[in-house]
Amino acid sequence: MSAPGLNGLTGNRIEFRQVQGRRVVRRHWSSVARESWLGASRDAELAAHRVGSRFGIAPQITAVDLAARWMEIEWLKGVPIVLDELATSSSRSMLWTLLDQLRRLDASDVPRLDVSSRIDELLHRLSRIDSTACLIWRSQWLALRARSEEHAAEEGVASPFSRCLVHGDLHSGNVLHGPGERFVCIDWEYAHAGHPLEDLAGLLNASSVLQAEWQTAQHVTAPRPDWWPETVFDALGCRGHADRVRRLGWWIEARGILDGVWMALASHSAGNAPDA
Repeated sequence: MSAPGLNGLTGNRIEFRQVQGRRVVRRHWSSVARESWLGASRDAELAAHRVGSRFGIAPQITAVDLAARWMEIEWLKGVPIVLDELATSSSRSMLWTLLDQLRRLDASDVPRLDVSSRIDELLHRLSRIDSTACLIWRSQWLALRARSEEHAAEEGVASPFSRCLVHGDLHSGNVLHGPGERFVCIDWEYAHAGHPLEDLAGLLNASSVLQAEWQTAQHVTAPRPDWWPETVFDALGCRGHADRVRRLGWWIEARGILDGVWMALASHSAGNAPDA
């Protein structure tokens, strides 16, 4: 038995089913060509999802059919978070626990991703279907790169967190209230081994509450917000408050550009990948 599916910009389709008396969610993957066009990866999703499920931050995978391009996961009685509810201390605590767990998970089975290369790659694809949007986003990207050389420096920092598991698409629709007062992540198709500040930057871009706090937190005299990842900054060898602000600020802007370019690309190519 199944219920009507939900389709997204990625081309994936979600279907709710009853299998032997259990409720499951079947995730139908889009074509290989469309995955590649948008930078997604079924194999990376499976690898990261399996790691996350072992540590309770992803639903259990109950079945996979690679030939038919779908997987089924357990249905969780939960709802997506509303990011601006993160003003509450209990949600903040759960969020920080989730981010901390992600940083410590094994990322050896997912591809490494350099965000600068990914932005350049997606901009090249966008130039083929929307030159105007490409010029707008490329100008922002070039301006960010011109203002700061922090990215090149931070990629070379040796630390236990220098390449950790990054969800890659951590927004309110992909984080659920799970059982036991914890957050659970779904949709791992953009998972990769990357920088520990990337998921935090993605969340900051998606929440007006966290954005407002970030603006305040940039001032040296401001109180440290409880989401501020002090231990990660220490591991990255930051030299003080100004250095932390520069590094997180770079990631917030870079993730904003990456998300914007991806959205433009997905919107224009919905249904088909050009030249695929």
